[in-house]
Order: sequence, then structure tokens, then C-alpha cells
Amino acid sequence: MSQPAQSAPLASTSKVFEYSSPDSDVAATDALFLERLETFMDRSLADIKAFSEREGRSYEETRRCVSEWHAKDLFQSSLSRATEHMSNNRHDYVRTVLMNASQMQGTGDFWAGRFMACEFWRALRGGGDHGAKAFKQYCLKNQPLQVAVPTNHPGVEAGPSSSVQATPSAGPKQLDAKSVKAELYETVRRALKTASGVRNAEMKWMNPERLDVYGVRLVGWPPSVPALNPSTLRVSQNRELLEAFKTGIAKFERLPASIHPPAPLPDIEIDHTDEDEDFSWAFDADASPKVTTHASPVV
Repeated sequence: MSQPAQSAPLASTSKVFEYSSPDSDVAATDALFLERLETFMDRSLADIKAFSEREGRSYEETRRCVSEWHAKDLFQSSLSRATEHMSNNRHDYVRTVLMNASQMQGTGDFWAGRFMACEFWRALRGGGDHGAKAFKQYCLKNQPLQVAVPTNHPGVEAGPSSSVQATPSAGPKQLDAKSVKAELYETVRRALKTASGVRNAEMKWMNPERLDVYGVRLVGWPPSVPALNPSTLRVSQNRELLEAFKTGIAKFERLPASIHPPAPLPDIEIDHTDEDEDFSWAFDADASPKVTTHASPVV
């Protein structure tokens, strides 16, 4: 007689826990626990009904509010766990992205701390994974040309790291005149900015000796190419000049600080013939200032 009495609550509890979470599988195997839980929930529903009557609201409305409260608590706990998991992994994720996108192959250096990185991020429109990949491609494409640094330059130590070797291009394809000129402009401008550290430095094509204002000088200019703007040079001359900069024959060198001449002061001519400007009497102890007496007017 006792066995049929227990089958009813078990059947009903199976419906109650039809959508149970995996964490409650152990509890669902305990029939006595489920029976007591169902009794507790019945009392809770009775309390909800009594509360709705006291508040003057319908039972279904109050029951729905209670369900929303329980759902809010469940979802907030799940979101908090997910947020905590993301926070714990954020540092590793950022480090992985920076290492993969910015680290130079075969060295311990990073692209991100270099001058070309500053130029890239100034012109970037967009970001995310696409921006990181574009940054890496930009750095690989625009590796700095050879920049010779004198050993007596202040703040620069002599050694293998005092110059950056250019990566020779592997069989560049033949470019037209417009492309050669555009690439020459960009190559020279980038090499000048890298050597001088001045972001808005511009090449002095017709007066390369004036590059000392940026603290650099130009060496290795091909003798067969005149010092003119590439717009006025022949295509063959532009190609020769471009090849010279790419191979490191033509390059910019930093000037030591001692080479920078101080700005000349303007010449000032002093005329000592003007007696009105002579104040030497003021330093003579025996001298006395001249006193001019004016005759009083006759009334």
C-alpha cells in the first residue's frame, strides 16, 4: 500500500525537474529530498498567494515577479562568473596579441616602440584584429633603411646595434616612371625621418647641405645624378637614386652635437663719436653733472 503512495510525488517531481541544471543531477536521484522540496515549494506558493491577496494584486502577476527575481539571480551569477573568467584571461590575451603582432622575428625587439609605429597609428582608421595584422604587415614592408650613427654621438653606444641594416628586396618588379618617383619620395622621406627623429622632416633635394637643421647629413649620393627634385630627373636617374637608398649606398648620417654650429649673432656697430651717448662722466668721481640755469621771465 505504501508503494503506490510514493509514485505520485515522484512522477510530479520528475516534471518539476525536467529542465534541471547538471549540478542538480545528484539531488534528483534522492526521492525523499525531491518530495520534501516539493512540499516546501507548495508552501511557498501558498505564501505567494497570501502575499498577493494582501497587496491587492493577482496571484499570477505576483508569481511571475517571483520567477523573474529568481531568474535575475541565476543570470547575474552566471554573468559574474563569465566576467571573472574574461578578466583573468584578458592579460594573457592582450599579451598574446602584442607578441604575435609586434614582436620582430629572431630578435627580442618590438615594432610598437619604434618611430614607424607612431607613423602607422597616426594614420590608422580602424582597429581590432584587422588593425593588428595591418600593423605587422606595415612594419615588415617598411623596415627602416641603414642609418649610420657616429660613435661619438651623445647617448648612442658603439656596437652592433648602432645601425639598422636594410633588408634587400628580392627581385623587385619593373615599375613605371610614376611609381618609381612615388616610391623614391616615400623611401627618402622615411629614411630621413628615421635618421633625424623629426616627424615632419622634409628632404632638401636641391640643397642637401641644409639637412643639418635636422641633425643629419646625406652621404653616398650617386655622382651621376644631379641634386635636383625627382620630378625634374629622368626615370633612369630616379631608378639609380632609389636603388642607392634601398641598398644603403645613399643614406643619412646623424651629426655629432659638436658639429652643430651656434647661430651667429648679428653684427652690432657701436659708434663712440656721438657725445649724447657718452655716459662715462657718470663714473668719474670728480665730475659733476652740468647744471643749466634758465633766466626767470621778466614780468
